[in-house]
Amino acid sequence: MPNVLTPTGDQEDVLRPVKLSRKDLYKAPTAEELNQLKEAESLFHCSLLKLQMEELLKEVSLSDRRKKQIDSFVQTVTKALQSVPSCCS
Repeated sequence: MPNVLTPTGDQEDVLRPVKLSRKDLYKAPTAEELNQLKEAESLFHCSLLKLQMEELLKEVSLSDRRKKQIDSFVQTVTKALQSVPSCCS
């Protein structure tokens, strides 16, 4: 029934359940506990957003073949623009 664990007297690494009254189980959270909950919620949302962005990037990223085609096109256009004589020199 109890969910809270505390270290035993002799052995710090051994945890034993603590019996809590119904009043203690359902008491309002402290300000520190509320802050911890808000931080956990924020971390969860940040992690969720990061995972969603990674999935979206996988869907819209270009293949290597397409990247090479675009690079070639940009180089061709750049060379064409550089070969146009200036009008005002």
